[in-house]
Amino acid sequence: MPRFEKLFEPFDIPPVHLKNRIVMTPLFTGYAHESGEASVLTLEHYRRIAAGGPSMIVVANVSVDPD
Repeated sequence: MPRFEKLFEPFDIPPVHLKNRIVMTPLFTGYAHESGEASVLTLEHYRRIAAGGPSMIVVANVSVDPD
């Protein structure tokens, strides 16, 4: 029996269905612009992390709407 078999099993946090149990928590990188907008470096950072296969990535220090 594999040691971490549950890690790769699907998981539900209703209403969200996750393909596995790998989640990246927020991490301050300082890549966003001072205004809080995502920079090209911010987007590239998360693109590379997503390519690794986590089911959920919680982003940090990027504003969606200034209000």
